[in-house]
Amino acid sequence: MSKFAHEWLQTTGMNTLRPEVTIRHERYASFAVQQTAVPEHPTLRSHRIAIGLYDRDGAGRIVRRRRVELDIDGEWTSVRELEGERVADLVLVNDDDLTFAKIRFDERSVQTLTDDLSAVEDPLTVRSKISRSRWVSCASGAAATSGPAMRGRRRTSSSTTREMPGARYVCRWATVRMAASTSSADCSLLA
Repeated sequence: MSKFAHEWLQTTGMNTLRPEVTIRHERYASFAVQQTAVPEHPTLRSHRIAIGLYDRDGAGRIVRRRRVELDIDGEWTSVRELEGERVADLVLVNDDDLTFAKIRFDERSVQTLTDDLSAVEDPLTVRSKISRSRWVSCASGAAATSGPAMRGRRRTSSSTTREMPGARYVCRWATVRMAASTSSADCSLLA
């Protein structure tokens, strides 16, 4: 039986991919992708992914500046091609949707998405992928939004409370007005 068949056809569960970066002088000193799996379905799979680095341009849009395509395998994969690269406003792991996996965002990307999701170019693919990922993160109680991106957010009457062990997550499904209509999950961790 092939490695692909074993990983993808004979196992269940969905992997989560997240960027892990070290920043020095506004450049990536190290860049890696961490792959995790839930304990009930611990298989780590090989994936073909693209990583997109997005920045704000002079017109206020968030556009892709760089794209790196690579294969990942195991828990950690270094992305040496991005070491020394200027820090992006948004890092999108699995850009162009090349694999079947959940994605998470680094803190700077969360801040960018919180402030300017509607400014992200390519509304049919990038914005919808980001929105879907944020909603899945929020609904699963894994939203990485307890940092500065969500400070000062208040619970509103349109919020839906979801009790999670050890924490209370509030997700508000907010419609974001854009050129192509889409939605974004606004999640916050409440003490």
